[in-house]
Amino acid sequence: MRSILAVFSFFFAIILFAQSESKIRIIHADLNLGRKVNDEQLRILKGSVHVLKDTINMYCDSAFYYESRDKIELMGDVYIDNGVRKLFAKKIDYYPEEDLAECFWNVKASGKNDSLFSQRLIYNLKTEEASATTDVYLWSKSDNAIILGDKAYFNNNDNYFRVTGNSHFIQLDSTTKDSFEVRAVKLEYFSDTLKYVIATDSVRITKGNFKAYSDTA
Repeated sequence: MRSILAVFSFFFAIILFAQSESKIRIIHADLNLGRKVNDEQLRILKGSVHVLKDTINMYCDSAFYYESRDKIELMGDVYIDNGVRKLFAKKIDYYPEEDLAECFWNVKASGKNDSLFSQRLIYNLKTEEASATTDVYLWSKSDNAIILGDKAYFNNNDNYFRVTGNSHFIQLDSTTKDSFEVRAVKLEYFSDTLKYVIATDSVRITKGNFKAYSDTA
């Protein structure tokens, strides 16, 4: 009887999710419960959770789906993969209608050529745009460069990254072992074919014994 109820609960959850416009599907969860909290229907998933929305795979330790708000709270070791970029965090609030992921704590957004790290990240999986705050830095694998700052904006489609507040660009030179560094209030990094950096306000450039100062570079 218990196994029959478990199977019924599983298929009820799939039907419930399918009826909403979000098209969320439960692929796996060790525990699957439906509950009403403060007149709001809540779906609780725990243990090796795997849910799917279109081509976006989401994995976590536990998840809470708020039907009326069309919001999923993913908790634990959270991992989202949309085929372009992988998101890792301790908590992610995902909004299916907007394809928006709000990530918290030990956040990493990893792509083919770069990885963006922070403690808080808002990432639009549809437009490939992101804003990040706290302990922000971007590692560019193709350019062997690191960019740090207080706040950041990232647009994957435009190959554009902007940091403000204590901005610092570091590019390692494997030949001379000297790093090329740029410090400024704001840094804009373009990682397309030209690959260049625009620095604004209180600019300081160093490489080995070379030093230069400017308002803009």
